[in-house]
Amino acid sequence: MNEGRRTIIHLLDGQKLEIVVQPRLFVEELLNIAASHVSLKDPDKQYFGIAYVDELFFVDSVVALYHPSTVELYFYDTQAQLCRSTLELRDLEYYKAVAYFLQIFDGDFTTEERARSLLSAIKMPKHFVKLYGVSSYTCEDNILAVYKEIVGTPRGDAILKFMQIAERSPTYGSHFYQARDKAGTPWAVAINSRGIYQYNMNDLSKPKKAFNWRFLDNLYYRDRKFTIEVRDYQRHLRVSRSSGDLNSIFGEDLDSEDELAKAAFDPTTNLSVTRRAAPSSVHVHVFFCESAFVCKTLWSAAIAQHQFYLDQRANFSSKVC
Repeated sequence: MNEGRRTIIHLLDGQKLEIVVQPRLFVEELLNIAASHVSLKDPDKQYFGIAYVDELFFVDSVVALYHPSTVELYFYDTQAQLCRSTLELRDLEYYKAVAYFLQIFDGDFTTEERARSLLSAIKMPKHFVKLYGVSSYTCEDNILAVYKEIVGTPRGDAILKFMQIAERSPTYGSHFYQARDKAGTPWAVAINSRGIYQYNMNDLSKPKKAFNWRFLDNLYYRDRKFTIEVRDYQRHLRVSRSSGDLNSIFGEDLDSEDELAKAAFDPTTNLSVTRRAAPSSVHVHVFFCESAFVCKTLWSAAIAQHQFYLDQRANFSSKVC
């Protein structure tokens, strides 16, 4: 008789859950066991999974979650992004996020020596020195200044404040994969609930290209090749006089003394403004992964996140109706 295999599940809060997995145990059942251990309940449970088996989804805002324990789990994953320097934030938001990080894990500020020791666990973004002209020591000074200001903030409030800052990051909830383009240039490809983003390997401050799920036409892979097909929608805006005044359409380009302008503003004039773009087309973007397995993992993550986007949009539409 098979007695099963000893398995250790690493939870987001740092705990380790040891389970003997039987051959007939389903992944969903294993996930239920782990979820029960961290007080993760329905309907929030749908956003979590077992690493390398299911996908991890990020809601646009933790305000949409039903249980405080789920918000805390989101925080644990997001703070790991902060520590890895993959949570892209502007300088002031970065100082606030790290200050709340310290408040959550160590409570109120006590001494600078202790606070600076805790900051050693966080990797400062590489581009900070160049972009904002600050040294790592100055960066720490700015963080400690905010940390001192938030003394007395309850842990739960600090988690919410941290998440509200993190949710404004363009890399929030992103899974990163390394891939190369046709020219062999390496890129960091990020997959999240908003789309697929292509970043410079050493700079996550601004994506080189962004592929929003809304314009996605197709995703497929073959061996090490990952392909994205994106629709270029025809933009066609038709504005009638009744839908708005001419100043809102043309801005300040109209001269009130111009004869054409006078005619356009005449109440007897019927005016229609149309902006047209090139016809719709499909643009193909290709990336190459280091192995077929990595390529399939990237593709699977993209497919799952795209479906999550569609599900969330359908849920929102049903609530509005």
